[in-house]
Amino acid sequence: MQQQELLLQASNRSGWRARIMSEQGMYLAHPDLSTPVYCGTGKHWCTFYMPVRYRGDQLSEEQRSSLYRYLLYLNDQMFLVKFALNARKDLFLCLEIPIDELQETLITHCLTGLKEYTQRYAPLINDFEHLPALQPLPSDQFISGHPPEIPADAVHLWLRSLNERNWYFSPKVKEQTWHLYFKRLFDVYFTTVSRWSYFQVAILKASPTVLASGNTALQLLFLEFLLRLNDDLYMAKFGLTSQNDVLLLLELPTELMNLSLFQLAIASLENYLNSYTQEIHLMSTLDSDPHFAKLLLRRPVAQ
Repeated sequence: MQQQELLLQASNRSGWRARIMSEQGMYLAHPDLSTPVYCGTGKHWCTFYMPVRYRGDQLSEEQRSSLYRYLLYLNDQMFLVKFALNARKDLFLCLEIPIDELQETLITHCLTGLKEYTQRYAPLINDFEHLPALQPLPSDQFISGHPPEIPADAVHLWLRSLNERNWYFSPKVKEQTWHLYFKRLFDVYFTTVSRWSYFQVAILKASPTVLASGNTALQLLFLEFLLRLNDDLYMAKFGLTSQNDVLLLLELPTELMNLSLFQLAIASLENYLNSYTQEIHLMSTLDSDPHFAKLLLRRPVAQ
């Protein structure tokens, strides 16, 4: 009940109205939004889900492929929030925060992000015919014009705590970005600015060949796979750059960063890099394995 009371207090102060469904869940409504947010608490995580309406059944494979690519591109642009598909291919804006770190400031960040990104992007998704072309979006207003708030010495202390694991880091810092290495296989970039601290990891050594194959069915399969994975991940997400590089991403508010939260973020990245990299690689090269592609599609694939 203490967690629920904290959620109620934080949401009310942010202009949200709560309707309690159970001890573990509630709906949150905002007067500026037509769709409520479902908030659920479990043993380890507090999750926020907001359904996003889109005419998926009315779109062609090519249109859905373009839309899914755009959503994954937006995942690389947004902070804390992500687009995901569930098993029924329902579309959500969602995020997860650790129960142990639950506090009013973080809850406020979550609700603010859901509200702002819904207002910014939901109309574009509903009006698919006028979906903008993939291009760099304006820098988020929360990350520019302010000096970093985490001293470099503190970050180096956090990094040194990774010496017992398969992590390495470069001592050089470039514009508040640290270069980390996991198992000497993955380049991980950790950046901290005034509002946000975030990790970026390139999953593949090259852009997915399936996205350049011209086979819409296979492209759709790969993009849908990434969005479905986002429904399984906690605190992290997969996204695409404008050059179609697949990224594993994780963002946290800078003002809340501490050693324990940093280590939790690192543990999450470790888990997902170990668990999903091989699958993503296989899916990214479906165009070179027609037998595997045919098995997944359950219909012949043009070669």
